[in-house]
Amino acid sequence: MLNKVLVRFNYSYFNSINGCFYDILSSDYRDSSRFDYLVLLHLQNILADDGENNLITINRIHEDSYLPSPDFLISCQDKDALAVSLCLIWLNNKKENEILLLSLIEPLVYLALESKDKDIQLHSAYILRMLLVNLKFLKEVIKILNFYRNQDDSKFPNLDISFVIRESLLGYCSYHMSYQDFYTAWNSSNEIEKKQSGSTPQTQKLDRQFFNLQNQLTPTDTTYPLCLNLSSLQNLNDRSELCQELANLSYEAIDPSFDTLEIPENVQNSAQLKTKLLHLRKYLKTKNPNLKNLALILHDSDPTPELLQILNVLQSSFSIAWITDRPHPYRSFLPTAENLPKLIQTWLTDLN
Repeated sequence: MLNKVLVRFNYSYFNSINGCFYDILSSDYRDSSRFDYLVLLHLQNILADDGENNLITINRIHEDSYLPSPDFLISCQDKDALAVSLCLIWLNNKKENEILLLSLIEPLVYLALESKDKDIQLHSAYILRMLLVNLKFLKEVIKILNFYRNQDDSKFPNLDISFVIRESLLGYCSYHMSYQDFYTAWNSSNEIEKKQSGSTPQTQKLDRQFFNLQNQLTPTDTTYPLCLNLSSLQNLNDRSELCQELANLSYEAIDPSFDTLEIPENVQNSAQLKTKLLHLRKYLKTKNPNLKNLALILHDSDPTPELLQILNVLQSSFSIAWITDRPHPYRSFLPTAENLPKLIQTWLTDLN
């Protein structure tokens, strides 16, 4: 559930830590003790309850975290609020927040490359550099950066800074990835390019709502969301092929590289698909003993008779939602809905 954080902030203090951000090209530079002390000085009054003029409102990504939401980072026009948000990401860079932090990669790249404010660009780039500590984050950045390499220069308000940040992040990621991992992530960006081809701010905002939807949602205490992009299934009519692909997509949503999970095999009918999903739920339960439910969130495909027949077998064990404007018997979300991730997150919370 999205909440708001009220933060007491004076931007003149923030200027004193600008020096920590500017050396983004160095892979070893980090004045973390100085930065943490000054940031904590700013944020000691988080959740302040008085009405002073310097209170800043920040949309939270989850009620248990002070991390800002992805939509807030993309849409916010207040430099002070964005600066505080970046401070909050720094202070909440912890292993237990990995899923939430991963959902912030795309908006951070957006700020680093497209922000009109040079300070925010550099601050965002430095925070990105700080987050690149494992392969999952490195792959995510590569996918997005490849999309940006194909954009017209007019997209970048500060082209010189954007170019340096983009190439520096690319160089850092490629140095810390194997050739195969880099190649796979680089070529997977084709899907991003297709989705972000809208030419108006409204369509671009809607595209961002769909981009990496899995990482924009937060599992609740009892429900884990599985966002399944069905675009590759649109021309499939064979029931056994559909069941196999749905199993693959479900497992890939949890473990994209299959580092932990085995690739599901021999899924030829709805009953076998249901069994595979029950195994997946059992696996997730080892990480969260309170987990009781998987929520299948389908998008980028219209409901077909074949898919609906498969879902009819699954509905007794799992919650199902479909992002579409076509009729179907399950929970429905319009693709054009404002704040779509927030609406879906509310639905997940209500399932409890």
